[in-house]
Amino acid sequence: MINTYNFLSKRLKSGGTYVMEDVDMNYPTRVQKIMDELSDFSPKLIDLRSIKGRYDDAMIIFEKL
Repeated sequence: MINTYNFLSKRLKSGGTYVMEDVDMNYPTRVQKIMDELSDFSPKLIDLRSIKGRYDDAMIIFEKL
């Protein structure tokens, strides 16, 4: 996920959005590390696990200003 982000984020236009889906929330420390490392796009975590009870039902949204 991070390698793809690093490759594609350079091609993202201003105002564009990049979404990482199916983020495994069983590893909250790893998820926080990803968000910290990629903070240049002010990431937002959307946690939808409560809807279907799936461990990977979360996404991180990055918006390029």
